[in-house]
Amino acid sequence: MRKPLRPEQIRHRGFGKKLRGDNRRRLAFRIAASAGRLDVDAMLDAVSPQQFDEWIAFRQIEPDPLDRLAEILKLGFAAIVNAWGGDETPGYFDPGKEEATGSCLGPAQTEAIMRSVYGE
Repeated sequence: MRKPLRPEQIRHRGFGKKLRGDNRRRLAFRIAASAGRLDVDAMLDAVSPQQFDEWIAFRQIEPDPLDRLAEILKLGFAAIVNAWGGDETPGYFDPGKEEATGSCLGPAQTEAIMRSVYGE
């Protein structure tokens, strides 16, 4: 069993928005997951930059089948929405896409919408 790490041993490289914007880091997570590794930083330390660049090139030539399926589904959804009179691109259906969010609806606004939908 591994000893717990002391605070000075913990490597924190950020997460969340940083991860969404860093394609190389996300690819590192995918490679680590496919190799059954949990510690992405240890995997990156064990791989030379040239090897990692080769992995990137490989993933561009032979993408993950699930990524390819997601692209096909996004194209299909966009085609259906556009056939129904909408105006959306496949990128609209990207779950990792950052969107500017406004404020949430308040209780009064939610109630007004529900009343207009259900006619009370």
